[in-house]
Amino acid sequence: MNGRAEEVLAGGAENRGAVVRVGDTVRRPQKPFSFAVHLLLQHLEAVGFEGAPRFLGIDDAGREVLDYIPGETVTATVPAWARRARTADSVARLLRDYHRAVSSFRWPSATPWDSSVEPPWAGGGLLCHNDPVRSNIVCRGGLAVALIDFDRAAPALPEWEIACAVRQWIPLRGEEDEHDPESAGQRTAARIRRFCDVYGLEGGSRLRVLDAIRDSEAASRVMLERRAAEGHPAYVRFLREGAADRIEARRLWLDRHAEALRDAMV
Repeated sequence: MNGRAEEVLAGGAENRGAVVRVGDTVRRPQKPFSFAVHLLLQHLEAVGFEGAPRFLGIDDAGREVLDYIPGETVTATVPAWARRARTADSVARLLRDYHRAVSSFRWPSATPWDSSVEPPWAGGGLLCHNDPVRSNIVCRGGLAVALIDFDRAAPALPEWEIACAVRQWIPLRGEEDEHDPESAGQRTAARIRRFCDVYGLEGGSRLRVLDAIRDSEAASRVMLERRAAEGHPAYVRFLREGAADRIEARRLWLDRHAEALRDAMV
């Protein structure tokens, strides 16, 4: 590293404190499936997709080296711009463009990928990012420009990817109106429909997104509680700060507004 200073980067849970910036590069610990992720990033670079970091090699400490993408990620309190419709639109476009770029990627059959996507959403011929949370999308001027942290990349259905993004970029249960609480479901339903339309999702696929949102919430809670039970510091803190309660509140909100949500998707 030639004595260059390392700046610890904020965000993430699994690698918290272990991802650093060195000059114009990012250094990250390798995982059992890192080689597969490197193949993916090389494919994205080869097809000209600019919304992902380039893989630059392995450093002397055995860490993967990626180019640093300047911009802003959301790692703590969610700012107002991150909840705006134009930001959600840009996330939908970024995922659409990523899926188009990755659709031509043909990986070896024995390639190991992360296994966090559950049936019926796992598998298929599309290699999804699977973790488009606010801390994993770089924005500039309130618009999404790049995906980072591909550790959970794996074959999955696009409805799952969209559902994971909707949970982060559209405030489920976050648009209540004390004077007219029922209209909150209609407003959020319209935003989810808009996200699907910007992405280009049609017909029954939009309805499947609603099912995927519920399954994604459930999977998130299972992982949260499992990793906390294993003693992972970040997940212990998330659980202590009420993350499981927030997931349950969103589930109840989705149940209460199920009719409005489904009406908007057809």
